Amino acid sequence: MSKGGFFSALGILLSVVAIAVLNEWDGRLPGESEEAKKTPLIIAEGVYAQIFDETGALEYVINTKELVENDYDFTTTLTQPTLDLYDGEMTWHIESENALLNNQKKELQLSGKVLAQQQQAQRMRLETEHLTYFSKTEKMHSDTPVRIQQGTSTTTAGGMSADAKTGILDLHKPVESRYVSE
Repeated sequence: MSKGGFFSALGILLSVVAIAVLNEWDGRLPGESEEAKKTPLIIAEGVYAQIFDETGALEYVINTKELVENDYDFTTTLTQPTLDLYDGEMTWHIESENALLNNQKKELQLSGKVLAQQQQAQRMRLETEHLTYFSKTEKMHSDTPVRIQQGTSTTTAGGMSADAKTGILDLHKPVESRYVSE
């Protein structure tokens, strides 16, 4: 067989194999199926992001092991996120095992070893297993036990509701406080 005949036969063989493979894949690719609609828009690992306000001041820093954005239900999930909030200087450090941001409801749910630690003079520390933040109303809520530590004093409660605008914190029973003077 000549070189030209060999390459022609090889070309025909590769075309047949390509057609067979494409035929095998037909119907398996997502297209307009339910699977396609639920396919994440973004999957990113090792995300580090700085967010600035309209004046250029640093507003917050997000660091997460994995970020998955789903267009179909307006959610973003974060694995092992940390969030540092700034108001001129770092004011809060927040971390959890998981986070779910519902962009439509403007709601952030933190779950699994949630820690929120104030970085300013008061140095308050909040620990719980689940905390939801409603950004429209600037309110927070937890139905799981919470532990709040400020200095040497500690308060535990069966849950909590808080309003960031008014500064009102409502602790759910049972509530126990231990105050130690310094």
